[in-house]
Amino acid sequence: MRYLPSRNSRPVRLDDVLAESLASDGVGGMTSRYTELYEEHYGGWAYDFSEGTLLRIAGRFAEAGSLEAAMAAIDRNLEVYPESFQSHGTRGQILAGAGDAEGAFAACLEVDATVDFCQQQIDELNAPEQQ
Repeated sequence: MRYLPSRNSRPVRLDDVLAESLASDGVGGMTSRYTELYEEHYGGWAYDFSEGTLLRIAGRFAEAGSLEAAMAAIDRNLEVYPESFQSHGTRGQILAGAGDAEGAFAACLEVDATVDFCQQQIDELNAPEQQ
C-alpha cells in the first residue's frame, strides 16, 4: 500500500480555519474543530500541527480581544505537547498583556521562574506600587 498524504480541498492555514470556527461556533467549536482536523490530518501535509502553530493562533486571538479563545488554544497545545515551555511562556505573556500579572506569574511557576520573562513578572509583582 502506498502512503498518500492528506490534502485540503481548499488550501487554507490552520489559523484561518480555527478563526472561522471561533467566529461561527465559539470557543468550544474552535477546539472541537482543531481536534477533528488533528485526528484526520496529523502526519499528513494538510495542516501545520507543530507546537508553535497553536501558540501563534493564541497570540492572534489575544490581539483580537478574545482572551478565552487564546487560553483555549494554549490549553489544547498543552494537551498535545504537555512539556511545552513555550505554551506556559505564551500564556504568561498574553496574561501580562491583558493586565493579569498574577496569572502571568502563575504561568511562569509552571515552568521555571528563572527565565527572563518570568523574572520580569516576579520583579513587577514584588515592586512597590508607584503612585
